[in-house]
Amino acid sequence: MKNQPFVKASHTNRLHRPCIPPTCAIGYPAIGIYKTTCKKRHPPKDTLRKGCINIIASIAMTETSIAHILNAEGEKIQKMLELSSCSHDIFRLNESVNHVVTQLTQLEQTLCAKLEMARELLCYTQAHEPEGNV
Repeated sequence: MKNQPFVKASHTNRLHRPCIPPTCAIGYPAIGIYKTTCKKRHPPKDTLRKGCINIIASIAMTETSIAHILNAEGEKIQKMLELSSCSHDIFRLNESVNHVVTQLTQLEQTLCAKLEMARELLCYTQAHEPEGNV
């Protein structure tokens, strides 16, 4: 790639290498987003937006599921306190609920990262939108 000539990209004033996908050490095309002069290698803006909308919708559905799980755990605690006075049973239930809440916290962190990724993609598509095409 070192000896390839630079060509002027039609949509910017920058110079880019011709549209030849880079390869990894074993000869397969490398995975990633590269600036090239070939527009067909980049997904359409509508596809990126729809993908981001789908990601955000899946996050919302997962958040709803988490709310239902937390509600069920709260009801389980209330029922146990009504029916049992044995501290050993209450302690075991507390450990169980603690485990569920810990797992849900990890899921929330993953969802937060997923939401940040969707936000960055939306910002990218808006920043690279042609004039008058909002």
